[in-house]
Amino acid sequence: MMTASQFYVMARRLEDAYAAQMRSLCKETGVAQTAMDILLFLHNNPGYDTARDICTYRQLKPALVSLYVENLVQSGHLRRESVPEDRRKCRLLLTAQALPVVEKGLALQAAFTALISASRSSHF
Repeated sequence: MMTASQFYVMARRLEDAYAAQMRSLCKETGVAQTAMDILLFLHNNPGYDTARDICTYRQLKPALVSLYVENLVQSGHLRRESVPEDRRKCRLLLTAQALPVVEKGLALQAAFTALISASRSSHF
């Protein structure tokens, strides 16, 4: 059985490996890691498209999400859309400009998942 500290170390290693996998794409596109995470989160989680959703499910601080969302809006990767039933909310929508970046990110996520799956199955 895995101890809590072993689990924490393993989770941290996975996070670090994932960040390393994404680093080249972030450098190539000029999109910061957290901004890339926001773009991929919005693509991978339809219906969870508000800043609050990003904060809740990605466990990011609101000020950080606000900063990166504003940067992504300014760079043309995101657009805001009002929610008619709640004027305090706005949806965050990917733009056509974001799609090539997201597609490359999805490819890296798939490669990372395949690598982890292959590594896991070779240990059993």
